[in-house]
Amino acid sequence: MERSNILLLVGGIVLIVPLFISFILKNKRNYNKLEFYKKEGKYSSEINKGSKVENEIIVERIKRLEQEVLILKQENNRIIEEHRKNNNLINQNNLKNNSFKPVLNYNLFKEKNSTIIDLYEKGISKEEIAKVLNKSIREIDMVIKLVK
Repeated sequence: MERSNILLLVGGIVLIVPLFISFILKNKRNYNKLEFYKKEGKYSSEINKGSKVENEIIVERIKRLEQEVLILKQENNRIIEEHRKNNNLINQNNLKNNSFKPVLNYNLFKEKNSTIIDLYEKGISKEEIAKVLNKSIREIDMVIKLVK
């Protein structure tokens, strides 16, 4: 039993030691170059110049994007305003058309019933108009009331 415990302990150490060594070596390989240059004090001006250039490029791109956003907002507002104007024109046209329809219908009604209207204006009674035109008295009465 002691042998198996010793074997397990030795096996565990054999596995753990290489994992620990690989972890340490991995951290050394991933050492950041920027930190290395800062600690060494060498090439710091080149690093700062590089980052300044990158920052200027980023700032320039941000400015371009902000300008594009402003242009898009203006275009969006223009389109919204045009849409509102079009809706107002459509609504006004609908109001005009709707107010014109009754007039058009009334004129059509007057044309269809002009004989009844003419006879009534001459002073002929409703009953006589109904007999002459072969229509009901109620129909004649309705036409006369609508025309008044």
